[in-house]
Amino acid sequence: MKRTQQIAIWGSLGGMVLAALIAGCGGGATSAVGPPGGGGGHPSPSPSPSVSPSPGPTPVLIGNLNVALSGAYPTQVEGAAANAEVDFTCGCTGVAGTGTADVSGNFNIVTDSTPVPTPNPSYTIVPGRNYVVIGTSTLGTGGRAQAWTMVFAGNDTTRNQYLSGSNSSDPITAAVALYVFANSSGSSIAFDDWNFATLQGFYTHLQTAPTSSETTLLNDIVLQQEAGKWMYPAKPRWRPLRIKNPTIAADLAAVKAGDPSNVPTPCPTPGGGGPAVCTSPFPTP
Repeated sequence: MKRTQQIAIWGSLGGMVLAALIAGCGGGATSAVGPPGGGGGHPSPSPSPSVSPSPGPTPVLIGNLNVALSGAYPTQVEGAAANAEVDFTCGCTGVAGTGTADVSGNFNIVTDSTPVPTPNPSYTIVPGRNYVVIGTSTLGTGGRAQAWTMVFAGNDTTRNQYLSGSNSSDPITAAVALYVFANSSGSSIAFDDWNFATLQGFYTHLQTAPTSSETTLLNDIVLQQEAGKWMYPAKPRWRPLRIKNPTIAADLAAVKAGDPSNVPTPCPTPGGGGPAVCTSPFPTP
């Protein structure tokens, strides 16, 4: 079941709640039982914190991370975010998983990974959920250049959904992920409460017909990567000592204030309460 479909049944599960919270998207404040919404699928139940889901599918997140090294959008020169620290989270709690990209910027995240911060034995990827993926490299003038993207986790890698066809990060994947991050932070909204099909549509819009404010965002993403600065539009809950990037935050606010027909919104919650519900189409795990 999806993150936004869990909390209503947890009241009867007693001691199982603590184990569920350690799953990759367990324990969001707005969760409830209901039809697919947000990530748009029916993921497997959260596993025990020390046991991988077995029997059953073992989802992994895969992709390639790049950052701009020189030039200006859209003709920037990009390079692999080699050996980058890779954080990934569905944004449901203050915990993320973390790993490391290889020398070519490739990441391959298995079901159970090291959490950050580290009070729990593992962070579990659950199929049917959206994950923001952030690669922090030592590139750029300031040595903190970041690549951002999002992945919808399928039951296996053949069923994953990506913003771009090859899941190779670029300024546009960063813009989409940053927009979701900015418009989820400080609220009960999780990164998983957005219809991934809509986010794919936003990627296409930014790629083919960006507005002036959206073009400014894309260009500033390139410039911030070249300057080697973190691009968080708000402090990440799982790394509270890191600071937000005021340039990116201002750009995202301008994008949101622009034409509302261009930008995605979280899946709506019924007026009387209950789970967020997405309209079709949405991916399934």
